[in-house]
Amino acid sequence: MQIKIKYTLFVAVFILLSSFSLCSKGGETSANKSIVQFQGYFFDANGKEDIQTIQAQTFTPGNRFFKIDAQDSSVWFKYVIQNDENEKIHLVFDAFNIDEVTVYFSNEKNRKQFTHINLNKKEIHEYFDLPTEAHESSLYLNIKNKPIVNANPNILTTKELVEYQKRKASVFSAANVVYFLVLISSIAFTFINPENIFNKFIVIFTIFRIISINFLANPIRMSLFDFQLSKDLFLLIFLFDRITLYLLVSNIFKYRLNINIGQKTIANIFLVNVILGLFVWTLSTNYFLNFLFYNMCLFVLVNIFSFCFVIFRSKYGKSLEGFYLGLIAYLIIVQLFVVVELSGIDLPFVIKNNFINFQIYINVSALVVILIFFSYENIKEINKKKNNLIIIKEQLRQEEIQRRQQQSFMSMLLHELNTPLSVIKLGIHTTLRRVQFNAEEEARIRRIDAAVNDLNRIIENCVTADKYADNNDFVNYESIEISDFLEDLVENFDLLENVNGARINVENALLGSGLQYVKTDPNYLKIILVNLLKNALNYSPSLSKVHLRVEEIQFNEIRSIELTVINRLAHDAKPDLSLLFSRYYRSESAKKFPGTGLGLWLSQTLADRLGTKIIVLFLDQEIKFSIALPL
Repeated sequence: MQIKIKYTLFVAVFILLSSFSLCSKGGETSANKSIVQFQGYFFDANGKEDIQTIQAQTFTPGNRFFKIDAQDSSVWFKYVIQNDENEKIHLVFDAFNIDEVTVYFSNEKNRKQFTHINLNKKEIHEYFDLPTEAHESSLYLNIKNKPIVNANPNILTTKELVEYQKRKASVFSAANVVYFLVLISSIAFTFINPENIFNKFIVIFTIFRIISINFLANPIRMSLFDFQLSKDLFLLIFLFDRITLYLLVSNIFKYRLNINIGQKTIANIFLVNVILGLFVWTLSTNYFLNFLFYNMCLFVLVNIFSFCFVIFRSKYGKSLEGFYLGLIAYLIIVQLFVVVELSGIDLPFVIKNNFINFQIYINVSALVVILIFFSYENIKEINKKKNNLIIIKEQLRQEEIQRRQQQSFMSMLLHELNTPLSVIKLGIHTTLRRVQFNAEEEARIRRIDAAVNDLNRIIENCVTADKYADNNDFVNYESIEISDFLEDLVENFDLLENVNGARINVENALLGSGLQYVKTDPNYLKIILVNLLKNALNYSPSLSKVHLRVEEIQFNEIRSIELTVINRLAHDAKPDLSLLFSRYYRSESAKKFPGTGLGLWLSQTLADRLGTKIIVLFLDQEIKFSIALPL
């Protein structure tokens, strides 16, 4: 066993013993022996006994009673009260499901004569002031409800009643605090760690528990409609509460203790359980409670078997997670105590007079353990993700180092390639000037020269992309005269690229408008326009015009200067517009030309740094690249 099981079992046992301790302390004031001299019950199977015949019956000592029966039966409770101090005494029921109560109390002068009072719902579910001041009197209660499950009547003095109400209020308040704490925590963990299925079960289970606890705290307040229907709905909620708990435990066995059972099998078993429960619920409340009781008994037996199986299997060297085993053991014990309480079995350490409080303390303690469970689950998962994140960060750091090393190597390689290419180019030009070749030989040498130019252009693109891709320095804005800038750009472009200047047509709509200056980074803008012009010249039909248009536009009251490069495309040259600005993307038609697929990607990257975007439009075999520079 791991160390964690010792800690978990210690916490679980401590909470459980604390709950019994609190219940026991509360029970000491439930029936003051100086007032109640005798207390017993008698089961009336037909529910037809009257007070005259009931006096002759033998009453079983105690106040714990359990009977689920389809008949209209009732249970009688008898009290012999010795009230020497003539204190005011009160009748309190520690149960939620009572339908009818008739109180019979003896006449002070004639002990064989009885007066009876039928209690209303409020008196049943809060308290009733007993109208007796005799030093010694007999009191009979006839309780009818379907079914009869631990009515637990208590006779209390005024002082004891105040203590009882305070204790009950504190118990329910504490229960609600714990439930809402678990609910909020489980919802938070569900968002933080949605992969963990236990969080969802705990959210659902806690919601059902909150509804149940508030019904138990005040049945009258929860009865917004017919009281019997309200009770039936409460029992239905209790069924789903149990089913959720069973699913939670089953998944702990499957995913944490490696019980080999399929998820579909688990789902089908509990689906049948729900359908059967709903069917029985529509028939009779009594039968439904029978179903719930035997359902819980079966759950306890199955989990004891599974628990023993895991323990047995662990002896053969397989790993055993002690934390989860301790949790299952605790939940089995808690459920077993609830079954014992419902069954009416009288155990020396189970308090007799506090049916409701016993359930509240048991469930609260169980929820505290569940809170520990899913906190442990999620903290473990968070730590796992944190460790994975650390590993990923380290991997990214190593990849970044490797990438920079590769980048440095490529920069060095590209730089070194320039020298031999320059020597080759110089040798070609010198040879062409000094040696006479025939037409075929001269054409071959000029193709070599063009290939060297292509290599230089590819190297230049790679160097430029490498230089600006990771350069996050501030953009160097300055005011430029747009007409002069474009004239120099086209002139230098013709010289560097050996392009016929007649192919580039500059259309400057700003001439004479007074809008000659724009503030931008001239170096970034030059790279963008050169790449767009190269792209247009390469992929447009030979000798076709490429238009460079400059004009003022206004959008959303923002004035800008828009530069547009327009060219026609061959019929088979249409690119994928969604990938056009992707790094290294080249269309099928572009692959017949030398290139790297970096030009448009770099242009869009630099446009982003200028606070704008390159917009591309394709219409009637004409493609337009536009960039707007705000004034």
